Amino acid sequence: MNEPLQLTVLMACHDRRETTLRSLEALHAQEGLGVDISLRVFLLDDGCRDGTGDAVRASFPGVRVLRGNGQCYWAGGMRLAWEAALREGGAEAFLWLNDDTVLDPDALACFLRHHREQELGNRPGILVGAARDPETGLNSYSGLEFSDPGDPLQLRKLPPDGTLRPCVSFNGNAVWIPESAFRILGGMDPLFVHAIGDWDYGLRAHRAGIPQWILPREIASCALNRFPGGWHARGLSLAQRYRLLLGPKGLPPRIWFTYCRRHGRWHWMLEAFRPYLGILKGHLRERGSSLRH
Repeated sequence: MNEPLQLTVLMACHDRRETTLRSLEALHAQEGLGVDISLRVFLLDDGCRDGTGDAVRASFPGVRVLRGNGQCYWAGGMRLAWEAALREGGAEAFLWLNDDTVLDPDALACFLRHHREQELGNRPGILVGAARDPETGLNSYSGLEFSDPGDPLQLRKLPPDGTLRPCVSFNGNAVWIPESAFRILGGMDPLFVHAIGDWDYGLRAHRAGIPQWILPREIASCALNRFPGGWHARGLSLAQRYRLLLGPKGLPPRIWFTYCRRHGRWHWMLEAFRPYLGILKGHLRERGSSLRH
């Protein structure tokens, strides 16, 4: 009889207490916990002012709640949670879990089943759990593929198709990383503060020859984040758009240019300038449309 697999779950949160609690409730209601999976959870509370940390401690006393300074954001928070987990010992696998992602009751069992099957073939890889939008039922997050074979910086979402579907990177909502992959890749790069740290990790895995597979079906629900306050929002001045784009939740030039240089080809700089020029073109197009009306 197999011993329970040692799984470490990594999460980060900021000021959405009920959302975080709902995600943790679904995690702790998983099938097979204690029998098939031994669970440790590390949650980076990034300066929450809504009592998230205290609520988690009260409802889930086994969760290690770590305190951030409010400037860690997603990638930084996940990296710090990972570092704290490693200080308390290793694991057979790590699970990245966004705090707005609600796992289906059999999600971990599905991850575990495919992980064990890959172990038998001596090729354990990264497993990507796709999510569906709770309102529309449509795929919201998943693995990624190259949309243009000539340009590795062009990625598009690849929904599940009923098989273990290969991918080259992923959205980091629910991602199973075996210890064998961690030994090669290490943790998340400290360069990344918020966005694209998950894309970078997946592309690094692809370059290292580590298999990445999308599970056959969606195993969670998560609403698609449409960035209502982002730089694409209507009615913003050009200065406001650039301030958001260059801020920690956007694409700060040092981070974005490093990402493009790392994963792009000879023409990576053309892609690197695209979002900054796109802001100007989009702003002028919006102004022209408003003047015509």
